[in-house]
Amino acid sequence: MAEAKRQVKTSSDWSSVFRNAARAIAFVFPHREQELFAYANYIERLFSSKQTHAHRQIIFYDIAIRNEVGGGQNHLLTDFESFSHLFQAIVASDGVEYGHGGNGGGSKRGAKKSGGGRKPNLDGGKSDGVCN
Repeated sequence: MAEAKRQVKTSSDWSSVFRNAARAIAFVFPHREQELFAYANYIERLFSSKQTHAHRQIIFYDIAIRNEVGGGQNHLLTDFESFSHLFQAIVASDGVEYGHGGNGGGSKRGAKKSGGGRKPNLDGGKSDGVCN
């Protein structure tokens, strides 16, 4: 698999990358176009409702959601209520994954909730002590 040339670190990075990916996905799966754009609007509203320092947590929340949706056929990206446990764990300041790099399924605790999957390295190669 090719390595990403650039990391998603800001809300504008996320919006640009996700919108481009959504157009490509919708080309192949036209029946998912509305779902993709509704999801993008949801995440962008989260970005606008949080202070800039919390945007990294929203990016990790997005990764966890996409890991869960991509891990099977049980959820759509727009099943927002199904992801409330992920929001509470990753975005809420008292969440178990808050400030821990928002593993998005990379830790044992997150894997149980989000269907597993590997988290992209958003730390530029720095590890928080958890094996990748």
